[in-house]
Amino acid sequence: PASTPAPIRRLLLRCLTKDPKARMRDIGDSRIEIDAIDEVLPGAPGHAPRDLFRTLTKWLPWVAMAALASWVGVREVRLPVPPENPLANATFTPLTNWQGAEEGAEISPDGKFVAFLADHEGEFDIWLTQLGSGSFSNLTRAVPPLAASGSIVRKLGFSGDGSEIWFNPGDRKPLLLMPLTGGASRVFLQPGANTPAWSADGNRLVFFQKPLDGDDPMFVADRNGANQSEIPLPRNGVSEAATGLHNNNPVWSPDDRWVYFVSGVEPQNEMNVDVWRVRPAGGPPERITNQHAAVNYPVLINPRTLLYVAREEDGSGPWLWALDVERKSTQRVSSGVDQYMSVAASRDGRRIVATVANPSSSLWRVPLIDRTVDDRDAQPYPLPVPTGRALAPRLSQTSLFYLAARGTGDGLWKVNAGQADQIWRNVEGALTEPPAVSPDGRLLAVVVRQGGKRLLWVMSEDGSNRHSLASSIEVQGAAGEGAVDWSPDGSAIIAGGRDLKGPALFKIPVDGSAPERIVDGPAVNPVWSPDGSLIVYSGRSYVGQVQLLGTRPDGSAVEMPPVMVRPGGYRFLPSGTGLVYLPGIHAQDFWLLDLTTKKSRPLTHLSNQGALRTFDIAPDGKHIVFDRSRQNSNVVLIELSQP
Repeated sequence: PASTPAPIRRLLLRCLTKDPKARMRDIGDSRIEIDAIDEVLPGAPGHAPRDLFRTLTKWLPWVAMAALASWVGVREVRLPVPPENPLANATFTPLTNWQGAEEGAEISPDGKFVAFLADHEGEFDIWLTQLGSGSFSNLTRAVPPLAASGSIVRKLGFSGDGSEIWFNPGDRKPLLLMPLTGGASRVFLQPGANTPAWSADGNRLVFFQKPLDGDDPMFVADRNGANQSEIPLPRNGVSEAATGLHNNNPVWSPDDRWVYFVSGVEPQNEMNVDVWRVRPAGGPPERITNQHAAVNYPVLINPRTLLYVAREEDGSGPWLWALDVERKSTQRVSSGVDQYMSVAASRDGRRIVATVANPSSSLWRVPLIDRTVDDRDAQPYPLPVPTGRALAPRLSQTSLFYLAARGTGDGLWKVNAGQADQIWRNVEGALTEPPAVSPDGRLLAVVVRQGGKRLLWVMSEDGSNRHSLASSIEVQGAAGEGAVDWSPDGSAIIAGGRDLKGPALFKIPVDGSAPERIVDGPAVNPVWSPDGSLIVYSGRSYVGQVQLLGTRPDGSAVEMPPVMVRPGGYRFLPSGTGLVYLPGIHAQDFWLLDLTTKKSRPLTHLSNQGALRTFDIAPDGKHIVFDRSRQNSNVVLIELSQP
């Protein structure tokens, strides 16, 4: 109507116009128009409050409806636009092509230097190169061997001004800083501190502290680590019953208004880790991704685009992904079969370094005898059907089961009497770990990834008669290591997992009756002794190791020797007298814990021909079958085209 105040008429028209360019873009535009109404509405100086109330009552519903229509219109215009691939026109240049492994590549803030871990000279050291020089320097040849970075936390990086390199020398040791040119290092942060990151202006530092138990708190400090203060991280959407909230790898936004990081609930596995962000001053953290797939190594290349590595739903990868932090939309930006293990960027985001792998894995065996065996005793395990990789072996009295694939998610294979058959294809559900074989060899228990969860399934040894079991329990544990095991009589399955009451160790009857909580709290990767009297499991993982824990089937605790092992890397001898284990995530040898004497001894002395991960012991106790994996990784420089 003609009597409509001009600002209100203009607001209505901007809300309802069909032209997206003329329509209000956001709440900021709405506020500008509403502020203009104050200049003419009754109620400004000189107008009666009654007139103000009458005018607002008359026009406010129309303004609200128009604003809603505008918002819906904006949603219709904006959301269907697919995000652009930020690497579409980038240049990829290999920086290394060495034998062995290169891991955890980092780039200096100015984009001129790259540092990474490599076993180029036998042990893992920190190597440095100046881009364009073609030369490499070993900065830690004179210091004790470093642990490889693995796939969880950054083990090295550049200081805020790029003049020094920080690195983590080992478990529960202080973080160190050393000059860019090498030389003597100095203590930087207290033991347990890790993954420090400097703000864009270089004045502040954020890092996580790794306690022995509980959540990982975040701290902000001055650039030299002084004046530390904790950033509260309320558990938005995370049950208080879930102990152990793992937080890693923080990175600042270019404007220093946000700290992005990865976070996952104990036990941290590939199903429950995503990117979050929080204000440096504190406040409720905000979840940015929802992939539940080991999201890691976040890095911003501009105010709106964050890169990270993560697996696909089918378990393949990890690949490189891009996230639009405003839309919270993601897309995979890598192609081919090369896997992205880590990613980092210069401060301006124009130069990116990644460690890229084309992994391979094969099955081997060594005898279990009284003496320590070496490479001369190790033999490749013959398989009737060669595949790109073979891993995660499990044995029955007559058959071998293992995972195999050619660059995609793994399928489950069975070898019997010299014949190989695929009994589960990855398109039927992603498998990331070996099956548990029932004592009589007739049934298999597998953990299947479906709908963002890991669920327990049971099937016949030939892959038939499949059905889910205890669907209320989400199985948890170190991926790839074996999350479930059978009772000696075959009537139940033991599994670490989580239900509505929180994490626990569960006894799950095969007949479908109600599961029983054996141990409350984080308890994963259990194995059941052959005589049925002891269940060995682990709790929280710390830097690739866990401590062995024990329980009776009735839930009463059993004191175990203070042995640290690789998560899930332990199996009972068929006699039940000992436990074969791998002492860490990068272990090259098997050890035996005698359960009577409580003492350990090495079983093997093998050279570094690939990382040992999953193994099983033959039913007759005469040999160990295991997988040997090589990352075949290298460092790649990615340079973005100029805008």
